[in-house]
Amino acid sequence: MASYTYCSEVGVSCPFAASALGYTPSLPVNATLLVIFSLMAGVQLIQGAVWKTWGFMTAIVLGSILEITGEIFWEIDLEYPAMESKRLECFFPTRIFSTNLLPFLLQTSGSVLAINAITTGRKPKTGTNLIIAGLFSQILAMVLFGIMCLEFGLRAHRDRYIIDPSTKRLRSSKRFKYFWVALAYAYVMIFIQCIYGVVELSGGFEGSLATNETMFISLEGLTILTAGYAMSLVHPGYVFEAKIKDDLKNLPEDEKNIL
Repeated sequence: MASYTYCSEVGVSCPFAASALGYTPSLPVNATLLVIFSLMAGVQLIQGAVWKTWGFMTAIVLGSILEITGEIFWEIDLEYPAMESKRLECFFPTRIFSTNLLPFLLQTSGSVLAINAITTGRKPKTGTNLIIAGLFSQILAMVLFGIMCLEFGLRAHRDRYIIDPSTKRLRSSKRFKYFWVALAYAYVMIFIQCIYGVVELSGGFEGSLATNETMFISLEGLTILTAGYAMSLVHPGYVFEAKIKDDLKNLPEDEKNIL
């Protein structure tokens, strides 16, 4: 087996197949994803400012920034791949889209350990296991979120005859129906990404899925990208705008001044 201990750059004697990725990343594809994620972050900033949906805007923008960071490191890897080398070290790109704090901490700490192991010529077993644990906890959070949404939907359906007129108008609007379609689509896409991450890393960074760029782009990048754009096209601020205006009309003047 060839040794790449003293590789300092990619070439005939040090092929990309010996890097941590196992393949040459596509610059056009990753550059395109970088641009599209950047546009989504910009759109969300504008939408958040217009409709004052600060919490929603922060969540989507932070997720976009993490994806953008991953794409930047992916392109850095084109020039400085992490070989089995003591001389050549670089950042190993990480993709994190968390639904709560625990998955974020587990995946971040696991990524840091994996980076350190790869760039020092060791197997990133501990880091990989932490990342998988983070993904499992993220899947659990997604399942719990789905159960709570289902329970809320059942209660809302049960009480559909005792709602106020503005809520009734909202629920019968096309905006609201499109919103639920977009939300369900985003949920499924993120869920698929989580499951793919567990399966991908279960075979380690050198497994067949971890070294398959087409699968990675499709099930890691495009799932999150389309989920984000779905929630941008049917933004909560746009959907609930009329309902909020109706509620404000019915507020006492002193409460309106507070808002």
